[in-house]
Amino acid sequence: MRKSRRAVVDVLMWNFERGSWQYDVICGLIVAFILLTPRSFFHGDFQQAHRLVQALKSGGSWSGAVQSIEEQRDQSGGSR
Repeated sequence: MRKSRRAVVDVLMWNFERGSWQYDVICGLIVAFILLTPRSFFHGDFQQAHRLVQALKSGGSWSGAVQSIEEQRDQSGGSR
């Protein structure tokens, strides 16, 4: 149990020497995730987050930014 917990902590904290087989495996998993994940997996959330950031940058409050996004979504006929 302790050994598996340590392995999880090492992976989460990226606690491997560069060039070790563990480091190579983690890097390979990251690259595979980037290359094999379809674009649609990320499509909705990033656009909504981008609109929220734009609304906040224009000087609005958090609640005002969220309301603005919801109004834009309602006008375009989109759903959550």
